[in-house]
Amino acid sequence: FTGKPVDGYVANRIVGTKGFVRSPGKSARKGRIPWLRLASLGWLSPSTRRRLLCALVKTA
Repeated sequence: FTGKPVDGYVANRIVGTKGFVRSPGKSARKGRIPWLRLASLGWLSPSTRRRLLCALVKTA
């Protein structure tokens, strides 16, 4: 990955909304992807993270 955007290819561009980049406090309280906020900030215990990852891998 070079970091340079390629015309017509959306995968290497930043795609999302302002809700994804806001501070976690306001967004998490509103219920915007709370599991993503918690997991990305490390608020989940390691055993909880393992269970979530195992469930994800089994469904894929």
